[in-house]
Amino acid sequence: MRNKAGTVINCIFIAVVIAAIVIMSFIFRDDGTESVQRYDLTVLEADREISALYARDGLVYVGTDKGVIIYDADNFAPVDRIEDLSLIYSAGIAGTDDGSIFIGHEKGLTRIGPDGTRTDYMAPDIPKGRVNTVVYDGEYIWCGTYNGAARLKRTTGGDWAADKVMTADDGLKCDSVNVILPLGDDLLIGSYLDNRNGGLTLLYSDGRTEYIGKEQGLPHPYVTSAALTAGDEVLVGCGYMSDGGLAVLKKSGDSYMIRSTYYKDDGLPGEKVRAVFTGGNIAIITTESDGVVAIKLNSGAFLEPEFSSGIYINEENGLSSNEVKCIIKAGNNYWLGTKYGLTLVPAEYIER
Repeated sequence: MRNKAGTVINCIFIAVVIAAIVIMSFIFRDDGTESVQRYDLTVLEADREISALYARDGLVYVGTDKGVIIYDADNFAPVDRIEDLSLIYSAGIAGTDDGSIFIGHEKGLTRIGPDGTRTDYMAPDIPKGRVNTVVYDGEYIWCGTYNGAARLKRTTGGDWAADKVMTADDGLKCDSVNVILPLGDDLLIGSYLDNRNGGLTLLYSDGRTEYIGKEQGLPHPYVTSAALTAGDEVLVGCGYMSDGGLAVLKKSGDSYMIRSTYYKDDGLPGEKVRAVFTGGNIAIITTESDGVVAIKLNSGAFLEPEFSSGIYINEENGLSSNEVKCIIKAGNNYWLGTKYGLTLVPAEYIER
């Protein structure tokens, strides 16, 4: 009886060890970094391509290839939609202090006023073509297409009108505009689909213009994304198909310069960086076809980031698509817009 009892105890012990090994295999990746495979992620709009996200007043504006869907940020229920606007590839949604919502889409730029009125902007008021990016700098709305950038200003009557259009003839590195990021009183503009002249244009408040391209160390001339950290660094995502990386810019004296660059060999999930997000002590970097990594920053600064302790998320552990095109934080979740669907990741998974 004693031997039989010992055998039973040994079997139970072995079963517990095997169960622990199985559980740990779901918690940790092969490279030892922690994963979210043990979590259930919420996926909305599974068949839609998500190209823009914007959160305001408890609502999330989701730009898809079949219109803009407005969700309640807390219960994930759709509350309204704009069906005749198509947002594919790159796009943008931004809000202004007067309550307006600006939506960049395939045919141009649309403003939804606080009273629900709608205004559409197209060439020649803004450069022709699809609007790739829309941002608000606190005073102006900026939008960019593959044929230049436009600045819109609020009129005395409360409407908005374009008061400036910029192309390569006006100082941009090239006509193609894919990314615009306000940097205090300065402005960063990134291009795409231009191998020869692609890269960054920096417009300084004192009237200076500077350029950063591959010759200055940019990982790739195609700029996909940019974000400002709490440490006043600029993260710039670059690449095309299976090539690219991440550049970190820092202002030195009166000019921004590349401080460091990162690639797949340094810990990025893949080569081409698709989007970057920063908020507090969190940075999330997404790729074209290999998912995302979320890392904690030291006092908000992207200085010697520890990719080895990052949270890697991909299709294998719940992401609706490995190509993540845009990210925001709304409510208690990070909303990841992907090639196929909208994935909601609870903030506790990333911020723990």
